[in-house]
Amino acid sequence: MTYITPDDLLQRYATGERNFAGVQFPANSSVGAFQEANLSDIILSGVNLESFIMDRVNLSGAKMVGTYLFRSRMNLANLRDADLTGANFVRASLWKADLTDADLTGATLVKTDLFNANLTRTLFQDSLIFQVNLAKIILPEGQPRSIRCPNAYVGQTTMPDGNFEAAFKFIDA
Repeated sequence: MTYITPDDLLQRYATGERNFAGVQFPANSSVGAFQEANLSDIILSGVNLESFIMDRVNLSGAKMVGTYLFRSRMNLANLRDADLTGANFVRASLWKADLTDADLTGATLVKTDLFNANLTRTLFQDSLIFQVNLAKIILPEGQPRSIRCPNAYVGQTTMPDGNFEAAFKFIDA
């Protein structure tokens, strides 16, 4: 187990290091630690980012398998092409986040805020989607009411115009 501060991670990232899988952060290091940071293609698999504030962070192409994001805030974040397999987004806020082509296979989204998020070609296979805010989400053109979540459990998730299951069709992709 390797302990580093968010500032150390940013400095090491700036010198070209990308693999930070399994690192641990000291307590109380989450306030604004990665806001507006460019961390594209970073590997943060298995990292605990509970309550981290990461608004406008660029995590495009990031590998965050099994990352714990409980109560994290990632509003306006760029998560295009990110591997978020098995990530925990319980009570996380991804307001207006770009999740285009992101893989959330097996992810847990409970009481997660995806208001106005871009879910174009986002994969939710085998995911738990429960009490999630999907108001005003952006979906692919040509399939305005389609979402890719084969074998996912979707429950008590509503939108302003009605129930999620009634408003969307599920695509086996």
